[in-house]
Amino acid sequence: MDEPANILQMFRLMRYTQTISTFITLYDHVCTLDAEAKYIWGKRWSSSKILFIATRYIGDLDVL
Repeated sequence: MDEPANILQMFRLMRYTQTISTFITLYDHVCTLDAEAKYIWGKRWSSSKILFIATRYIGDLDVL
């Protein structure tokens, strides 16, 4: 009888962890948006810009 309760508790913990990580990611995006606009979006396309965009925003798809 303990097994279903443990599974439910683990599921809740997993959902809480996902929710917290999503909010931390969104908070980071909001806090660094001005620097991103200045240093990334205002510059010409380069391999470093593509790499930044790929790691920052494709990673967000995984979080959501």
